[in-house]
Amino acid sequence: MNLYILVEGKSEKYIYPAWLKQLLPDLIQVNNHNEVENQNYYLFSCQGYPSILDDIGNAIDDIKLSNKYDYLMVILDADDVAVDDRRAEVLNEVKKHNFDLSKILVVVQNHCIETWCLGNQRVYSRNPTTIEFINCADFYCVRENDPEFMGLDGNVTQISTTATYHEYYLSKMLLERNTSYSKGKRSKAVQDPGYLSQMLQRIDSTTHLNSFREFISIIGGLSQEIRTRKMTAASEN
Repeated sequence: MNLYILVEGKSEKYIYPAWLKQLLPDLIQVNNHNEVENQNYYLFSCQGYPSILDDIGNAIDDIKLSNKYDYLMVILDADDVAVDDRRAEVLNEVKKHNFDLSKILVVVQNHCIETWCLGNQRVYSRNPTTIEFINCADFYCVRENDPEFMGLDGNVTQISTTATYHEYYLSKMLLERNTSYSKGKRSKAVQDPGYLSQMLQRIDSTTHLNSFREFISIIGGLSQEIRTRKMTAASEN
């Protein structure tokens, strides 16, 4: 199996390879789209929205030329738009390029990847010491409540979108644990296997983070397909 992955943001190009090492360990990342052979994935960061929509056509051209890819996965933020509406935008763009819709996997992060990362209950400090995180916790407790339902704290005047506030909240939450998060940089905390494990535990034990659960469901389907192909290949030898 080979995957062509488009991600919207700068952080995702660091986070997803770390996560895929755990979630799909059989797949190896390649640096260029024309280097795939078998059990590979290529990941391209589109540097934002709506640039990612513009890059879908280029990705489809690469896939058709290569004829080695099984799926195109498009990963982007919902921001302040409904998840279904954002997904529809992607599918409408795909339809313009005469691409098999059964080969497209759309992952919408509601509201952003930082929202998902707020799902780690263990890293949430119950006794915060910094005024910034105290204010965040007073506004909305992501340990007890679904991070996807958290809105924008109007008292944080320098922030104007929900996604940006979630990024701010995550950075303050991690600062309480003497670690850091900066969008677009190699923030090792959220790339750690233990961090992802806590996020997986969150969706196993609660109904929270439904868009993350949908992503994990997609990954589960791919993992099963990889296992099935292995078994088929083994039986033919």
